[in-house]
Amino acid sequence: MMEWAPPISIGEDGSIYIGRGNEIYAISADGTLKWYYYEEVQIPIYFFPPGAVINVDNTIIWSLPTKTIAFNNDGTKKWEIPIGSGDSVRGTPAIGNKGTIYIPSGNVLYAIDIDSGVIKWTFQGEGIYSFTAPVIGKNGIVYIQHAHGGEGSGWLYGIFSSDESLAPSPWPMIYHHQLHSGHK
Repeated sequence: MMEWAPPISIGEDGSIYIGRGNEIYAISADGTLKWYYYEEVQIPIYFFPPGAVINVDNTIIWSLPTKTIAFNNDGTKKWEIPIGSGDSVRGTPAIGNKGTIYIPSGNVLYAIDIDSGVIKWTFQGEGIYSFTAPVIGKNGIVYIQHAHGGEGSGWLYGIFSSDESLAPSPWPMIYHHQLHSGHK
């Protein structure tokens, strides 16, 4: 398996979350292991592990190749939902301010209720290649890029959502916010 450095997420209490392939680590601000989760699952050779995102209630959302799991702050499972197949979930989710989490899986974008794990809607992209991590603009539009097999072309979609902006949470999307600086 090829190793990729996963994105790191930081919680309100300073805890660090690192998802690596089929395992996720929660490390307290003092450097001790807070909790750890491992799942026996086949990890594809070119699987780039998505980072975890954190909601306002400190729910941690993390994806494996075939499912997404919501954890409570203490590491217990809140819910899990099977999505994707094999190496489909490749992008870190994004959380909107009205409780929807947007998860890319292959060429489908899932909009999922963050409290229950129920799918609200899906968006099917063109072609067969994977979406990247979604971002949510200040206007509530969910932007997602769809690669076209390395040919230098693809699509950029802007999808209107019921959210008005990015969630005001500790780590609502990859690299924390729209500027992708990683700074709070």
